[in-house]
Amino acid sequence: AASAPFRVAPRGSARLTEIDPPGAARGGEAFGTQPTVQILDAGGNVVVDDNVTVVTASIEKDDTIRMQAIASLGMDGVTTVHDLASFAVNGTTFVLAALNYDGVTYAVSSTLYRWSGAALVEVQSIPSNGAEDWEHVQVGGEHYLFLANNFEVVSNVDGLLLGTYITSSRIYHFVKGQLVLLESFMTEGAKNIKSFRVGTSTFVVVANNYNDTHTFIDSDLYRFHPDAPVGNSSLTWVQGIPTSSAVMWHHFMDRGASWALVAQEYSAMKQAYVVDSILYRFIGGRMVAWQNVATSSVKRITSFHVDARTFVVIANAGDAATGS
Repeated sequence: AASAPFRVAPRGSARLTEIDPPGAARGGEAFGTQPTVQILDAGGNVVVDDNVTVVTASIEKDDTIRMQAIASLGMDGVTTVHDLASFAVNGTTFVLAALNYDGVTYAVSSTLYRWSGAALVEVQSIPSNGAEDWEHVQVGGEHYLFLANNFEVVSNVDGLLLGTYITSSRIYHFVKGQLVLLESFMTEGAKNIKSFRVGTSTFVVVANNYNDTHTFIDSDLYRFHPDAPVGNSSLTWVQGIPTSSAVMWHHFMDRGASWALVAQEYSAMKQAYVVDSILYRFIGGRMVAWQNVATSSVKRITSFHVDARTFVVIANAGDAATGS
């Protein structure tokens, strides 16, 4: 005798498939574009009655490109590379090297590379002056690169370099595989540029280190709006922040609040490398000093999240007298 019709299907959730990929990711912040996923059973059918499986998206670190860049750029043993930054456009990864000094001059060009999957391919040479840092910013689907220049050579007589730390850093627009100069802006011994987003606005903050005379100078916060009308600056100055030999800014999010920690390397007043770094909270469009953090010739800051808690790690370089 024939039974009534019945349906046979694999049981339970078996795998995950991605419909829409995530995008616009920044460390410590939610994806700007959240991924869309489907849960499938072993037969490839969409599971429609699973409301308990937890899906967690995370960013994993791959140092392959960075190690290849270090190997490629360190061959002459003379040229100093102060920063490597990578960004992806339409599935292609690009790497920017900030070349600071070539053994003769600080007027050495930095380089844009394309990652082929196995090696770096040189794409473009970018004029720079003691380049310290590259920062990638994405606004409205367009890619922009900030270059922090530290020192501009004015003359070179018999190997004696004369110049100024008050120089132009630059903003580039990435167009058809090339960097096109968008704007230059004045910085004072810039060591680092950091961008962050609050709501729909993008901000950049510069770590100014030295102005030919003093190390206790303002670092500057700007709002970045690349869609400004032709002839207008894409940067709106927001705030000058007193800093002492600033070397970097680190931005992180914690429970919806925006925070930034500035690393300070040296106190000219104390003539010592033991100097507080300062934690700021971003409130009402401005940086508000929140906490002093004891540091000694700090060189690097990073942060990470465990469950609902945020941790910040500071790398101190040395003692009070020598900083080493």
